[in-house]
Amino acid sequence: DFGFSKQLDPSRSFLESRKGTIQYVSPELLKFKQFRISGDVWGIGITMYELLTFKRPFDGRTDNETWNNIISDSVVLPPIPETYSEKLRETVKAMLVKDQNLRIPLNILVKVPGISERVKDLAQKLVGESTGTAKTYLDQLINDVDTKAPDLPPRAAFRFDVPPASRLNIPIDPSKVDFEIKNPLIARRFLGEPSKHLVSLEMMQDKISHTVTIAPEILAGDGIVRIAMQFEDRMNIDRGFRWIGVVDASFELPQKYYPGQDEASVGYCGKDGSLVHNPTCKDDKYIDGNSKFKEGDEVAAEINMTVEREKRTLHFFVKGQQQPISFIGLPDRVKFCVQRKCINQLAKIISLEKVPSPTVVSDIPNAQVIEW
Repeated sequence: DFGFSKQLDPSRSFLESRKGTIQYVSPELLKFKQFRISGDVWGIGITMYELLTFKRPFDGRTDNETWNNIISDSVVLPPIPETYSEKLRETVKAMLVKDQNLRIPLNILVKVPGISERVKDLAQKLVGESTGTAKTYLDQLINDVDTKAPDLPPRAAFRFDVPPASRLNIPIDPSKVDFEIKNPLIARRFLGEPSKHLVSLEMMQDKISHTVTIAPEILAGDGIVRIAMQFEDRMNIDRGFRWIGVVDASFELPQKYYPGQDEASVGYCGKDGSLVHNPTCKDDKYIDGNSKFKEGDEVAAEINMTVEREKRTLHFFVKGQQQPISFIGLPDRVKFCVQRKCINQLAKIISLEKVPSPTVVSDIPNAQVIEW
């Protein structure tokens, strides 16, 4: 279909055209006769789906049936086989959302782990022989500069599709805050009590190194995000294993993992107050200096997710007191996480919200900042 290709006028966000092989044509082109950049994402998504399943997702017996399948909200994307990774399946699904305002945009797609490395490698090969706007675009890809065209309209309904500068004004929906439990036989989540906590996790059996992430993920440009938690033990004894942490959201947690185990996360242990961030698997991985926290204590983590990585920070608080050890240089996408080990141990999320200004102060005795 390159015979139908056309350069998009910088003063417009769409072209009025409806040429192309119908099986790969986006819903917005069929419905509104408008081709947007999001239509390219759709077409690539159809191609990827076809490579994974050996069939196109919306094919009908006739062109008219195919047309209706593409534009109809009642015709959903058939599932991709689970033989492929969840990350790959979710990426293709994000590319084939029928509402172009909710579809993952190109500037975010090229930063998806696995895609980003290949895009950069290709850009490196092409940049030497390129000129003008093509060279500028390739340089932006190589240097992780946001490639979103400034003239395109905002699409705030899809969080990944919001320019970093505008994410500050999007609050976190408390109903979306949840423990991402993979095995309910090991741990279960329960709705919280109004005005007390949002949601709780309870261990259903003993399980060592069982880390659970917390939704939603926090993105670069989200500003200051703070989580407050409380740990409890139904046995009313101190069995330890109170961990709160932050993990790179692009990292897939293995079945056995503790916060801070490697370069992908940071962990804070309530039993002894130590922090863990072990990028080189060294023996002296524990960092002392923060306070211990007990069952029933309120512990908080506050991250400042600026657009610039070198300014992103992570601070911890125990019973309202800022702790001296903090981190700087967080990844582009992170999630909070917890770890409990023993049956009848709980973790409760009191709140997870954006705050208008940091509660961090600079004159903390024995302060130490550690590079992620």
